[in-house]
Amino acid sequence: MNLFLAIVAFSLGSLVLLGWGLDIDVLKSLHPAWVTMKPSTAMCFVLSGLMAMFWQTSNYPQRTIEIASCVWALMFGVSGMILALSVWMFLILRLVMILM
Repeated sequence: MNLFLAIVAFSLGSLVLLGWGLDIDVLKSLHPAWVTMKPSTAMCFVLSGLMAMFWQTSNYPQRTIEIASCVWALMFGVSGMILALSVWMFLILRLVMILM
């Protein structure tokens, strides 16, 4: 079951990245009225799927790939959070400047 879910996460992320690369709207979101999955999120799906697939076996070289996948997924998440916070801080500072 775990391997199946890892393959699903990897495949879903890969399809979304393929959709962004080839500009295929159907692959970017499940429904045309819904919001598209962003490429950074799709990359996190791919990396998480890779990590979960390699986690099924316990060979040393694959542990290195697991750790690298975790680090990259963490970096994507942190960079997205920093971007969101910086946008909010910019909006707050702009609002403060307008009110002064």
